[in-house]
Formats: sequence, structure tokens, C-alpha cells
Amino acid sequence: MIVTVVDDNLSEVNTAILLTKVTAALLAVCDEALGVLWSNASMVVPKEMFIKFSEEVLPYGPPVPIWVDFRVGDGGTNLSSGFTSGLEALGLMDIVAVETPESIAGLRERLTGLAGYLISNGLVINDGDTVGHDDDESISVIYGDSDFGHEKTVMHLKYGNA
Repeated sequence: MIVTVVDDNLSEVNTAILLTKVTAALLAVCDEALGVLWSNASMVVPKEMFIKFSEEVLPYGPPVPIWVDFRVGDGGTNLSSGFTSGLEALGLMDIVAVETPESIAGLRERLTGLAGYLISNGLVINDGDTVGHDDDESISVIYGDSDFGHEKTVMHLKYGNA
């Protein structure tokens, strides 16, 4: 089954909200369904996980893990690298981080937090802005081409101590 929502009067995020609700409702009554191919993020979300996020997370904020894919891995000795996939479909820029000093789990958490922040607030992080948990972190956001093959401009996280 293919489900889509087309409404020029809705923002990309509101379209994703409506699509999530409709898809979860269909999953709930379709015993044969195994999951959802959320094509904007190029990932498959298991049926029960998708329904749970639509019921328990969506009423309070964006269900980031079912809308955005986070690919994070080893970037070298004590370094990690990663990127998001799916933010572009929400009217935002995907995020890229190469050879960061963060652990794999730490980088995944940072990407997830930034993605949720952008989905909730819009494209409010500008080229040259600094992000971080506190004043001691110096992570610059630089707009540019992707190291991971994204076709459009992405936000690069550049660590001050990297």
C-alpha cells in the first residue's frame, strides 16, 4: 500500500504529521502490514514502533526517530562521523558531522537533538552560528556541500577542538 498526502496549504512538517496519523491508523487495522518505508529518510520503521511513536510522541512533539534517519559510525581513532537523512523533506537542511571528537552515541544524541529542534522551530540555525549544550562547547554550523552525497546544501558541524 502506498500512502501519501498532498496539500499545498500545509507546511512540510504539518504534511508529515498528517501522513503519520493516516499511516498509523491504516497500520492499526492492517494485520498483514510489517512496517513503513518512510521514503524521505530511506528507512523502514517496524509497524509497532511506528504506531507507538504516532500515539505516544506525536501529540507532544515531532517523532524524530520515525521521520529522520541517523547514520553514525566510527570516524577514525577516537572520532565519530555521521549524518541525517530526511530533514530536507521537512523543509530543512540535513546535518553532517565528519571526524568529531564525540562518541558514536554522543554524536547520535546531538544529531537527534538538533533535528528535533529544527523540526520544532524551523531553519533558525544560520550559516556561521554556534551550537552546543553550554558556553564551553564551540561547534560552528557551516552551510556547504555534503561529504555523504546529499544533493542539496547541508549543515556541517565543525568542532572548535577538532
